[in-house]
Amino acid sequence: MGREAWKKYLPFPGHWASYLLFKLLILALAAAFAWHVLNALEVI
Repeated sequence: MGREAWKKYLPFPGHWASYLLFKLLILALAAAFAWHVLNALEVI
């Protein structure tokens, strides 16, 4: 495992910052979805 080996596992070619942004977007969508579900169930 070299320093560049992790790039082979990226879902798309590109800069690591775009990958980080992609991960943050997924987290934000998951958080929004969870909030809507909890709100619908009147937990929060």
